[in-house]
Amino acid sequence: MADPTLEDLQTQITALRDLITTEYQPPSGIEFSYPVVNQPMNDEMWQYVTLGLGDGVFDEGGQPYWVEGRENAGNTLRITVSTTTGTAQAILRGFYHRLTEDKTFVVPGVMTKTVFHFCLTYNPVGSGGTAGPISLQMYAGTPPTTQGRFHIILWKLTREPNQLLTKADLVRVRPKITPMITVNGEADRPEPSTVLWGSRVLCTDNNAEYRATGSSGDTGGPTTWTPVTDPDWVEYGDTPTYKWVGHGYRRAIWRRGKTRKLRGRITPVDGIEFSPTSDAGYLLFSLNEGDRPVQECRFMTAGVRGSTGRNSCSVTIYKNGEVRAWPDRSMSWMGLDGIEFDVE
Repeated sequence: MADPTLEDLQTQITALRDLITTEYQPPSGIEFSYPVVNQPMNDEMWQYVTLGLGDGVFDEGGQPYWVEGRENAGNTLRITVSTTTGTAQAILRGFYHRLTEDKTFVVPGVMTKTVFHFCLTYNPVGSGGTAGPISLQMYAGTPPTTQGRFHIILWKLTREPNQLLTKADLVRVRPKITPMITVNGEADRPEPSTVLWGSRVLCTDNNAEYRATGSSGDTGGPTTWTPVTDPDWVEYGDTPTYKWVGHGYRRAIWRRGKTRKLRGRITPVDGIEFSPTSDAGYLLFSLNEGDRPVQECRFMTAGVRGSTGRNSCSVTIYKNGEVRAWPDRSMSWMGLDGIEFDVE
């Protein structure tokens, strides 16, 4: 048999390519459905097929996509992988993202007040690349939504002119994917350590619902099933700015109907005391949308400097969810006990 010519080889290559690649033919008309058997879908179709999965972080514990290592010298910070799994995973518009090591960002000094958004960004331009369409990005200002881009906002950092990076207000957003499970009875619930943070299980025998949580925030994996129908206190966990002082309650929220309560003691991570401050006060944290008050409300709480010297602190909760505090004197830790308000 004679050796194939270049034309013969090209014909064979073309035939093979037709077997392993597909060309998308967009449907036409006022009504259509998909998937169509033996026909491909484009990325837009895939996004709608998977829309019901939601967008968010898969949290197995260990604080995936956390902020660590704020450094003033180089104006840098890191978005980290989980301390327990060594990775971080999320889903956005039906596409999966996986971070295998910490990623460092440079947050430049600013001339005017600037809000930096740290996001997982879906960009269809990257669909054909080896890294895929999702990447971890930082934006100075509002994340762009042109050209089919979508985002999961993980953190928001507000930096003022001439402000150290460690003093910039840092707000966690970081939405999570939380599956729903149904079992017959409480004995049939899976071990909480085997499910994602916030997963819910409904027991049909007694119509009781539980949520996978832990006793020390989300620094580890979930350790217990917390009843939703008879709610317990839900801890927030430490942040890169504030941590538990080491005594009293950890920072937590209690929910029942439209009533919310806060409690806990916090202290700055950098060890610098709270002190009487400007009109902005200290941004302690931001409440989720379902936990925000009907109207702005104010409370007086307590704080202590060292082992003695009890002082008072004014705490305001705004309709946008910001919890800000104004101490009347210097204090090493601040309390949130006794705060109670109604939500929308």
